[in-house]
Amino acid sequence: MKTIFTILCSMLVLMAYAQFGEGGTKDIKKLKETETLVVLGYHDSYNEAIKQAFQKHWTFTKYRFISGSQYKKYCKNKKYSFVVVQTIRDHQFKDEKYDDVGIVLGGRCGYGPQDMVAYANMIVGDSTYYYIECVRAVQLMQNYLEMGLKKRLPPSNYSETISAYNKNHPKMAGKTLLIAKQDVLDKYKKNVGKYYDQPFRMAPQREADQAMLDGNNDLMYTMLFFDIHGYPYRCALRAGDSQILYGIEGQNREGFLLGKHMLKGFSNFKNTGKLKVLGWGL
Repeated sequence: MKTIFTILCSMLVLMAYAQFGEGGTKDIKKLKETETLVVLGYHDSYNEAIKQAFQKHWTFTKYRFISGSQYKKYCKNKKYSFVVVQTIRDHQFKDEKYDDVGIVLGGRCGYGPQDMVAYANMIVGDSTYYYIECVRAVQLMQNYLEMGLKKRLPPSNYSETISAYNKNHPKMAGKTLLIAKQDVLDKYKKNVGKYYDQPFRMAPQREADQAMLDGNNDLMYTMLFFDIHGYPYRCALRAGDSQILYGIEGQNREGFLLGKHMLKGFSNFKNTGKLKVLGWGL
């Protein structure tokens, strides 16, 4: 695995992940009762990666793999749910689009972004990166679904989801946060420790990815998330299981890159159970 990982990390990859869902707890309960059919055919590298990721990490429902041509045979049956890939267009950047892997309920054969009970962005620069991407996506979706069974989430639940995750904020205390230089605003790169008062280390993204593959929950890292409308969230993840420990919605450059206010927010463990929004201006 480490040999493969070394090859994968020779690439420069732009990654962003969303991990939310539509339909709330009502649809999550329906999903729990289904057999999940993972639809293959999107891309050869994706097909193999999603198979391995489900076999290693998925426990929320029973599952099996089907071809794209088989989808029409099952899609109208409500006893099934389906893992599909959906292209999303960014509302802020009209020419931008990205793929989401998501789970939709059976009952009809047509679906769109709003039908995904759980989803994760799939933005890759090279097909050989799909294994890392799929492992993280499967973990993120499963975390969301398990949380939704315990909490009462309304159908559209972005703020409620982040607020629920933010109750994990104190779990960041004393853990080492891996920070990639490209994730920090230039004027704060040399003085991160002035604003983030917990253990951290400047490290390339490949170190966070390796920690995820190793199941290392002593390390954390931050990722940029987009919901299906293109709104950004910067979240801290526990590396070993992709559990979100804290998230902030951003409406300016600090929604995309770490700056003073966001670094302070991540290290202030009194911020629990509520959504933080960074408005315009630094």
